[in-house]
Amino acid sequence: MTAFLLCLTAFFGYFLGNLDGAAIASRFIFRRRLRAPRDKLPGPREYYNSYGIRGVFLIPALDAAKTLLAALLGWLLLRFAGHGEVGLLFGGFCVLLGHMFPALRRFRGGTGKLCFLMVALAFDWRVGLGCLAVFLIVLIFSRYLALSAIIAALFCPLLIWMTGYSTLDGELALLCALLLTLRHAENLLRLAIGTENRLSLSRADIYGRRGEG
Repeated sequence: MTAFLLCLTAFFGYFLGNLDGAAIASRFIFRRRLRAPRDKLPGPREYYNSYGIRGVFLIPALDAAKTLLAALLGWLLLRFAGHGEVGLLFGGFCVLLGHMFPALRRFRGGTGKLCFLMVALAFDWRVGLGCLAVFLIVLIFSRYLALSAIIAALFCPLLIWMTGYSTLDGELALLCALLLTLRHAENLLRLAIGTENRLSLSRADIYGRRGEG
């Protein structure tokens, strides 16, 4: 029974992860295509240039919603077997896998930073806020987004164990953190050779200007 419930969690989690918030928003809400280079993952600049400030908030909100839904489904399904927390984290891992490596988009997906944070918050708000605090501290001092996300993710299992959860819960969180680290392998390589870009806090650099390609 537990194996069947895990399979259901994996199926729904990975399927939900394949759903692209930007594609949903462009087709059903804004009804116009997102303007972004084909060789670049869209971000706040592309959302702002295409849809204005609404796009900057709405598209990440859709990705956050699918993550929370997958985690909730995992919790509900595995709760019947007495493993609700394990189901939540396993559902989170599967939605992260689908978001980062979506079969429907030729395995070219997002980086998973926001999705990981949503999984941590859904598991325990203390763990989620702890991860967010670590992310912001590292970001302030380094201004490397990828490095900040990786360190915060690797702190997640430590925070889970520190708050009294089981070893298995921490191991599943570590699996999610390693998946996020794998997704940022190119960033780590650029960090090693000194070519990784630092975050600029200027509004023009974050959002760009209307009319940019």
